[in-house]
Amino acid sequence: MGRIRRVLSDQLWHEVRTLLVDGLRDAAWLLAYLTTNPGLDFTGLGIFNASGIAEDIALSTRRVRTALQGLAARGLVEYEERTRIVFVPMILEGDPIRSSAQLAGALRRLEGMPSSPLVDRVRIICGQGVRESPRESPGESPGESPLHTPTPSPSPSPTLSPAPSPSPAPRASALNSSSEHITISEDERERNLARLAAESRRLATRRSMPS
Repeated sequence: MGRIRRVLSDQLWHEVRTLLVDGLRDAAWLLAYLTTNPGLDFTGLGIFNASGIAEDIALSTRRVRTALQGLAARGLVEYEERTRIVFVPMILEGDPIRSSAQLAGALRRLEGMPSSPLVDRVRIICGQGVRESPRESPGESPGESPLHTPTPSPSPSPTLSPAPSPSPAPRASALNSSSEHITISEDERERNLARLAAESRRLATRRSMPS
């Protein structure tokens, strides 16, 4: 809002200074009066009576009408004598209608104005400001900022169960494993028995000998 006021202030000061330099003192005073008057809404429109303006700024009605004509010739003000509607374009130039919500409010204000070609033209100007501004996202309400779009909550991470420890491989039993079974021939079995018998006799003889 401060930037908008600054833009209007700069433009108003420039136009007023130009009018003063050109010797149009009444027009400069009238432009400052209209632009800062609370009777002028944000669409730049207002209803003013020339005699009422003359009383406010201490000028004659004739001088007010002459000043209005001078401002209209420079495109700074438009005035309809029949409806007494005044339009100051620099209001919308400094603060154009940008959103659907603002446009709806402007259209409601214009509905309260008398039927007039000037009002119809201002209605078109307001609509142009919305079409030229960035479009609202689908499903976004007027004036709503995309930064306030709720962020979806992240899905909870699945709980990971610890992997089962690998079971130790069963150790092969020497008694039960078929791979450990040894087949002995009959001859070898006899020789083993003979060796065992000879070893037993030798041990028995050693034990019987005197030490």
